[in-house]
Amino acid sequence: MVSSFFYSQGRVKLAIVGRWIGPEDVVIELTGGDHPHIGAVALAQIRPSLKNPNEASATTSVLTCLGHQEDDLARGIASRIAKRAKMNAVVICGIHLDDISEEEIRDVLTGAALLEEEILQWIEKQKIAVN
Repeated sequence: MVSSFFYSQGRVKLAIVGRWIGPEDVVIELTGGDHPHIGAVALAQIRPSLKNPNEASATTSVLTCLGHQEDDLARGIASRIAKRAKMNAVVICGIHLDDISEEEIRDVLTGAALLEEEILQWIEKQKIAVN
């Protein structure tokens, strides 16, 4: 199953695509701007919390392409999806706007957060339908 959601604010145009890999893993692509690309890839593996084994946590690893700055964004999204959805998550992130302004950076972060919530709701609905 695959689903897509979009965000647009001025020059900031983002797309998020979620794709199930089997019944318990998900791959998320967050791209946008003038030159969508692969800037960073994060893998969050679900595990019991070290503080409270009854709670979900995640171990997250990130690969970042040279000169790109999407690593924190990819890491955060992958970790939050893994913990909330209780599944492994891969996030591929690549957003580039030529001569991006501080306001546009804030718009990217706002849009990414909104799209993350939309894809999480989609994941949760799909998990309910499967179970």
